[in-house]
Amino acid sequence: MNFQNFYKKIIILFFLLVFVNLLQSEMLSNSDLFITFHQNDRKIAEQILSRFYELTESVNREVGFYTPVGVKIHLILCLNQNDYENYVKKYKVFPERSEAFAVPKKKLIVIRNPKNMQINSNFYQVLTHEYNHILLHNIASNVAIPLWFDEGFAQYFANQWNIRKEFIFVKEALQGNTLELNSYNFNYPQFKKKREIFYLQSYYTTKYLISRFSKKQFQEFLDKLQNSQNFGKTFLKVYKISLSEFLFRVEKSIKSHAILTVFYSGFGLFWFIIPMLVFVAYLRKKILKKRIEENWQDDVQEDENSDGL
Repeated sequence: MNFQNFYKKIIILFFLLVFVNLLQSEMLSNSDLFITFHQNDRKIAEQILSRFYELTESVNREVGFYTPVGVKIHLILCLNQNDYENYVKKYKVFPERSEAFAVPKKKLIVIRNPKNMQINSNFYQVLTHEYNHILLHNIASNVAIPLWFDEGFAQYFANQWNIRKEFIFVKEALQGNTLELNSYNFNYPQFKKKREIFYLQSYYTTKYLISRFSKKQFQEFLDKLQNSQNFGKTFLKVYKISLSEFLFRVEKSIKSHAILTVFYSGFGLFWFIIPMLVFVAYLRKKILKKRIEENWQDDVQEDENSDGL
């Protein structure tokens, strides 16, 4: 009986916490987006709302496709780490090290608070990445999209590549740690290190597809996917090469790319300079993040002072 009473109290406490959180939640909206956020994060929510159209319009022009008129993206800006983890559990998405996730069918993006993101993360690149997932699944709504193409597309059109990622990718390629992407069409690799390689390789594969053929042919492929139910058959129809043969060519290209990168960078000099540059970039990001947090705290303090007056 005591256990039942304790259990009831836990349930009541949980719903009270949810209710209090809802009372502290606010919402902003325009024609493209509505944001749910905690009242303390109004400043950042206003910034996101003002920049969202510009970000998505840039991607839409680059890809050559748009979300349908009247369709709004719902963005949930999490208050803190626990808030984000609760949404991860609710939607059963891959949790480790993720900064955000999209639920394309619901046109939903859940994103960490910028204050809780990793130093190397760019908030607006992460937001664009998740929007790209929604855009792609809107284009190819009846197709089972291979995971490597989904993640490669999202990264490529969010410009998520830098010298740090290039260094890691080349190093792993030279050590023979690249993956057979066909093995991960619908599931992420189990181990953390392999997941990082998977993302890097997915980006490279999408970049190779566009540069090896053409941007126009890539857009034609997306166009055909709109009325397709089979990714592989559509790929063969547009590119005149099977998906397995294409991925085999990508593997050969990765090896050549890695060797040439080291060669043109001055052999051993590459392994000395690049880590130094990565370290400098890390320090710069850390300092920048601290400044941003201080600016947000100043904004909150100003708001509190003005409310007091």
